[in-house]
Amino acid sequence: DGNNLFTWTVTNGTCSANANVTVHVDHTVTASTTPIPAQCGVYTATLTGNTPSFGTGAWTTLGTATITTPSSPNSGVSGLSDGDNTFTWTVTNGTCSANANVTIHVDHAVTASTTTIPAQCGIYTATLTGNTPSYGTGAWTTLGTATITTPSAPNSGVSGLSDGNNLFTWTVTNGTCSANANVTVHVDHTVTASTTPIPAQCSIYTA
Repeated sequence: DGNNLFTWTVTNGTCSANANVTVHVDHTVTASTTPIPAQCGVYTATLTGNTPSFGTGAWTTLGTATITTPSSPNSGVSGLSDGDNTFTWTVTNGTCSANANVTIHVDHAVTASTTTIPAQCGIYTATLTGNTPSYGTGAWTTLGTATITTPSAPNSGVSGLSDGNNLFTWTVTNGTCSANANVTVHVDHTVTASTTPIPAQCSIYTA
């Protein structure tokens, strides 16, 4: 590695001349990065590249994120965007260079909400109402025996409700992000009332 000096000498009797040439060799380098798991609603991270045995390293990106210390193997980044954010760690030693990429995927955080359903008397169907996801998809589930007509629809009918409480969960999922909200449909069993006729009474004021 480094400079290697060679001399070419031409001799003719008492005459001689020489010329030097230097061959410079740079040590090869390697570059590696540590994978970063997908993140839910977190727009900062720490990049990890190998520490060069020879030369220096630098982080770069084609995105809009800010790299805190580009020359550090372990540098923070901020201002990540939803989706994939790719960073390149380049190690350079003279004429030698190597690079490796790492991608940070950010999923947008989600919320879930449901609309309250008043208690019902003898009605064994209902319409569930959940929020429409701005990101990702939603799904209705239940641990009960009721049938959910369209589980993926925020507004879905249900049938086959049971007497008492029927619990339904609306779950919104976007990659690594999820949120859920419950709604309970309470059904009271119908009741009947009846009386027994009493014949007219003559001057009797009790019955």
